Amino acid sequence: TGVDIALGAGTYLSGRVTDDHGAPLAGAEVAVEPEVGEPVQAFTGDDGAFRIGPVSGKVVVHASAYGHVDARLPLDLAPAAGTSATEQHQDIQLETADATLLGTIADSAGMPVGAARVEVVGGVGEGRGATSAPDGTFAIQMLPRGEVRVRVAATGYPAQELDATASATGARARLVIQLGGAVEGVLLDARSGDPLGGVTLTGSGPAGATA
Repeated sequence: TGVDIALGAGTYLSGRVTDDHGAPLAGAEVAVEPEVGEPVQAFTGDDGAFRIGPVSGKVVVHASAYGHVDARLPLDLAPAAGTSATEQHQDIQLETADATLLGTIADSAGMPVGAARVEVVGGVGEGRGATSAPDGTFAIQMLPRGEVRVRVAATGYPAQELDATASATGARARLVIQLGGAVEGVLLDARSGDPLGGVTLTGSGPAGATA
């Protein structure tokens, strides 16, 4: 027996990509990632305009341009009612990433911490990071201006999350991480009192520190 498969015409997504001042961004990449199937992409023209598709269903639109914070926009595109593809307009605004988080990592004893990994967690700058120099200094560029939360991981210290401010004025932050401690003991069976081997123990502390 035969199987008939009806394919919808889909939807073309069009719009303009601009910065946070309303100026068009030429050469910005716009990608549409559907739940099923391969992503499709396009680049904006001199006027910031793009047209991409056809696609349908639940998609995520990802827009990026150099010097700006990436944007991700979930959309639910209804299938076309007839045999011709429909059009949906969606403008995208990208925040200018002209700020830098400059700072120094030190421990609670005042000693600089080198080779520490500092990475932005949450927000539009998530994933951007840097490794501190031997004197504890670091710089994370291409961030939006304002408050950011960073995760600091260094050998010999528990991983910690701290707040800092990214700016375009050269202001510096001093991030202080706490010295780690240790817990020593024996894990015993509650009934027999026999020691238990092969068990993984996880501890959590202030500011998201884990061990």
